Amino acid sequence: MKNPFPIRTFLSASLALALLLGSASLAPALEQRGAASPEKRAARQRVLQSVLTKDEQMRLRAAHQKARNDPAVQAARAAGDRRGAHAAMREALLRADPTIGPVADKAHNALRAAHGKRK
Repeated sequence: MKNPFPIRTFLSASLALALLLGSASLAPALEQRGAASPEKRAARQRVLQSVLTKDEQMRLRAAHQKARNDPAVQAARAAGDRRGAHAAMREALLRADPTIGPVADKAHNALRAAHGKRK
């Protein structure tokens, strides 16, 4: 039996193919989102090592590990709100270690300067 709606079949098949190809071409970009390349991570480490003492690095790392598990930080990250996640991370860092503020500021300013951004 001949299909009474050949254009509808063609359009639905075309749409399905476009969605399939589109999602396949977007997959690498979506996987890369939020994951820094090894070169960027190494550059970030060099900057932090040049401005922070070993003690400051260890304190910042410990506070950061605690802050990552904070529900407010996780909710902001899940929502894709970068500024909100940054602010929530800052608050969680200070809750994890109230004395870490100056160290976090020092690290933040050094990273911004390394990337050529204003303070």
